Amino acid sequence: MIVQFEALLDILADINDPFALSASSKANTEVEVKLSKDGVSNVFALFTPDGGTSAGECGALGGLTCTTLADEFDLNTDEAVTTLVASSSGRANTAANNNFGVLFGGLTDGTWTLGLTAKTSTSLSRQAVPEPGVLALMGIGLMGLGMSARRRKIV
Repeated sequence: MIVQFEALLDILADINDPFALSASSKANTEVEVKLSKDGVSNVFALFTPDGGTSAGECGALGGLTCTTLADEFDLNTDEAVTTLVASSSGRANTAANNNFGVLFGGLTDGTWTLGLTAKTSTSLSRQAVPEPGVLALMGIGLMGLGMSARRRKIV
């Protein structure tokens, strides 16, 4: 069985926050094509397109074979950006439109399920710059603590 598809991947990790003391953003994708025999847990083949960067992109169990035909781009990827100074910005972007193909062999009689799973996620982290009013209030509180400590020493 030959499975071919075209994938458009467009992920973005972007920070544009002038009020953050530090910030980070991460976007990622995970894609897999799985062929499994219904009712049999250890007969399956799995294709995880990685742009041809590793031998582990295509694997099979239970007498099946898996051969990569086309793998033009890594569909299991991360983009991340970090900024450590207020008023700075950062951007990391991946965009690709490529072809993919896999040959599954060794199929026997029975019912089979072919699945394409694609997951995307984005995580953000931000440390805010304190507001001026909060800083003033904290300063007044510290000044009050200092004065009360001084009074105790005098008495």
